[in-house]
Amino acid sequence: MSKWIPASSLLCLVLILSSCSSYKLGNQPIAGIKSIAVAKVVDTTNEPRAAITLQKAIRGQIVNDASIPIKPPYQADATIYAIIKSFSSSGISARKNISEDDDQETYSSNQWQMSATISFKLITRKGEVLAEVDQIIGTSEYPDALDLTTFKENAQKLALKQAAYKLSTYVLNPWEVE
Repeated sequence: MSKWIPASSLLCLVLILSSCSSYKLGNQPIAGIKSIAVAKVVDTTNEPRAAITLQKAIRGQIVNDASIPIKPPYQADATIYAIIKSFSSSGISARKNISEDDDQETYSSNQWQMSATISFKLITRKGEVLAEVDQIIGTSEYPDALDLTTFKENAQKLALKQAAYKLSTYVLNPWEVE
């Protein structure tokens, strides 16, 4: 009886391990894509350095994921073509302005939200479109401050980084997209 216990334990272990043999750790990008390139980003907003920021953020997301290597476009199975479509800012919280005239209540924003809207296509070397999204929105918040320009520029960068994260989800984890 004691000989059967180690043999049955070994058999159970072999069955468990064999059921996991086809499992792959990490993300599984769009089928057939083993390498990817990131083309120069087109910026329709003319914001300074926005295209470079988005391109670096997309590349960074792919590198951090580590499930697919980045190669030059002439060597990659597919290339990401991204476009920065717009930036917008809107007040998300307000404060009451103190005035000497009690009859008039006014408010001004003290917290802002920056939105960056991008689009992208994932195209194979043969010209086949594997994925296309017309609107991805990344957001970031920033305060109303004395140096509003610096806060706004940083918020644009953070909004682009969030948009790049969402873009990478479409490419690297397409089943996770809502």
